[in-house]
Amino acid sequence: MSCDQTPDDGKREKLLFVIRDRLERRERPVLWPSEAAELLEWAILCDDREKQAELLSLFRRLGGIEIVRAALSDFD
Repeated sequence: MSCDQTPDDGKREKLLFVIRDRLERRERPVLWPSEAAELLEWAILCDDREKQAELLSLFRRLGGIEIVRAALSDFD
């Protein structure tokens, strides 16, 4: 699946827009757990290496790894 193909027409692009908007306005939190999971899934499914790198970089920079870990620890 290409990283630009989405099951519901633009949901991921909208997510990216919202995240970037929060970054510009310095809103907290920039990334919610469900958004972190979606961003990671999008990156994993992306065939375009450049776009994949951009998405993973954004995921890491916004603390996506810690967000997902914290969410998963709630199930321990």
